[in-house]
Amino acid sequence: VYNSAMLGSCASELAGTCGVADPASAPAEPVNTTAAPDAGWRRTVYSVAVTGTLGALPAPAVQWRVDGGATQQSATASVPAEGTHVLETRVGDGAATWSAWRADAVRIDATPPTVALSCPGWQAASAGCHVQGTDALSGAVSLEVRIGSSPATTALPGPAADVSVGAEGETAVLARAVDGAGGTSAWAPATARVDLTAPTVALRCESLGGDRHRCAVDAGDGAGSGVASIAWRRDGGPPQPVAAGEGFDVTAPAGLTATATDAVGRTAPAALTLAVGTAPATVPATSVGVPVRPVVASGAGLSRTFAVRGARQTGGVASLGLSRGPAGVALRLGLGRLAVSSGRYRIQLCLGTTRVARRCRATTVTLRRSGRLPTAALARTVAGGGKATASVTIARRSGSRWVTALRGSTTTALP
Repeated sequence: VYNSAMLGSCASELAGTCGVADPASAPAEPVNTTAAPDAGWRRTVYSVAVTGTLGALPAPAVQWRVDGGATQQSATASVPAEGTHVLETRVGDGAATWSAWRADAVRIDATPPTVALSCPGWQAASAGCHVQGTDALSGAVSLEVRIGSSPATTALPGPAADVSVGAEGETAVLARAVDGAGGTSAWAPATARVDLTAPTVALRCESLGGDRHRCAVDAGDGAGSGVASIAWRRDGGPPQPVAAGEGFDVTAPAGLTATATDAVGRTAPAALTLAVGTAPATVPATSVGVPVRPVVASGAGLSRTFAVRGARQTGGVASLGLSRGPAGVALRLGLGRLAVSSGRYRIQLCLGTTRVARRCRATTVTLRRSGRLPTAALARTVAGGGKATASVTIARRSGSRWVTALRGSTTTALP
């Protein structure tokens, strides 16, 4: 090897005579300078300019291929599909001189992850909610959770985690998953329910005269899991299931106990002793009348003259009476004698409260000539508080169907 710069014009002669190469005239090696992709996952299509040098100049030719496929010669390499791919690039002079193929891994995950959030039913202690993230490509690498009304987010490692909620009552829980490419799922909602407080229960009785008493058990659980069962016992005997506010008769003397159990198994007791002639927990009775105004349907056999006159003079042809006693609130829905033409009639009376399901009674009457319908009544005893709803419907038979002749309803607060 010699230095051609020092030999000057003799360089080519010496090279030809001695058979040595001039380093200044040796071909340059191509160098691939294409930017390498990030090692992690990405959410979008990957594109990169394929670049290189040949000596001091840019390489005049580039080539690339994806997953060993067809060789491309465009200046920009592109990987559009999801998944893990191998992008190979090289540069050269476009003839016989090329750099070695360089392989780079490209990872694309354009699909957001999914998340499942589940919380159990009412719990007597803290509620454990389970979060499960799923992503088929980059994986659910982390989870985000929000509890209650706070916007604060707690990050947890994925793909699954358990979250404990100890606040009493119903608490909103939100969770979402984050995949390896930074994609996020939609927020999944659930409700954690914790009941730390026992229900309330009370026994009440009123004397029916002598040694007879009408008793009832009142129970509630506030904003908790709800009262699941109520039972009462006489003198330590077997438990007798009963609904809240439902009356039952007891003969004195007797020692009564009652137990209310909520949905998470917490219990509360109550006790009461009855003696002959006593009336514990009595409350003076009151009553209030509530008119139920009729709505007259034409052509249904109802005497419009009577109905209009009755509505104007008395405010209606039916009334709801309420009386508050120790055993609860006694409701009585009564229908007066209504003047109608001949035909077959169906009278339906319904009573219900915000705490007790509606109960109806229907009576069918046939009048062979014009006259008055018989009086009708429906009575029941319920727990106080809330509202009572009463309705009256009178229908007349017309061929094969019933046609409504009169309808009325009212809602009123219970004492």
